[in-house]
Amino acid sequence: MRIDPKDAYSYQDLAAAYLELNRFDDAKAVADQAAAQKLDSMGTHVVLLSVAVLRGDRVSWEKELTQGAGTPDEPFLFVHACRNEYWSGRINQARAYCEQAKSAAMRHGMKEFVSIISAGDALGDALYGYSEAARKQIKKVAGDAGDQDTRGLVALTYAQLGDIASAEKIVTDLVRDFPKDAFINYAVAPVVRGLIFLHRNSPEEAIKALEPSRKYQFSGFPGNPARFWSFYVRGQAFLQMRDGQKAAVEFQTILDHRGANDSNIVYPLAQLNLARAYVLQGGKTKARTAYQDLFGIWKEADPDIPVLKEAKAEYAKLQ
Repeated sequence: MRIDPKDAYSYQDLAAAYLELNRFDDAKAVADQAAAQKLDSMGTHVVLLSVAVLRGDRVSWEKELTQGAGTPDEPFLFVHACRNEYWSGRINQARAYCEQAKSAAMRHGMKEFVSIISAGDALGDALYGYSEAARKQIKKVAGDAGDQDTRGLVALTYAQLGDIASAEKIVTDLVRDFPKDAFINYAVAPVVRGLIFLHRNSPEEAIKALEPSRKYQFSGFPGNPARFWSFYVRGQAFLQMRDGQKAAVEFQTILDHRGANDSNIVYPLAQLNLARAYVLQGGKTKARTAYQDLFGIWKEADPDIPVLKEAKAEYAKLQ
């Protein structure tokens, strides 16, 4: 920015860096500075959208969401809205935003992005317990999945659903087809393999499978909700091993990096599993607080979310 104060990319990158460091005021200030000089971009508006989410500022959130109407930015902003609604447990509204994102992507000729959105939608359903809906959706996407991003999400969804054969085939093919793709080899493949081992009740093997992901476990890319999955799956493995202390560290890491994770769909589940980790440690008071924090996140959630029902039943047993 000092070298070229009119370089729009420096504003969006600096704002994003502040956001990921949980420095939300600084992130907003840089994004506002870009807008004042007409150097704003989708990147700076996504930062403003995220800051609004983090502050619970619905008015500003909706303002940022509508500013991209009719532009190529529109589908990406709707995806952000979809993820935020999943995060908040408003699943029906999330699906509606995903449909708007897909319609906008089609209008702008982004066919591959439509598949990414659909796969992400299915992954959200799989995570929150809507297994049948996830299977139907991902089966449709899998038939047309050509690019590595969509195929990675398809593999992740199958692995989450416990369809080991499908997940193994897709991830094996991905590694073969893209041997030098860092995200495939150091993020997607380890997480998929880790989930497969969890379904085989082999948590120690799951942890070993996740080792290559350590260097990139904070990584992600636009439209892909896979960020932070390395921590999440490792935490699940420790839960299987009944090691509540180590599990809590993994889930707390996700919760501590909200700026890099503002609408990530694993965030509420990290909160839920943190409560479960405390139960394993015998810390009923801390567990009750963790469950209550989840219910706070999901205070406006759809009441029929399967994992929410599970959480309420578990919480009742602590009383």
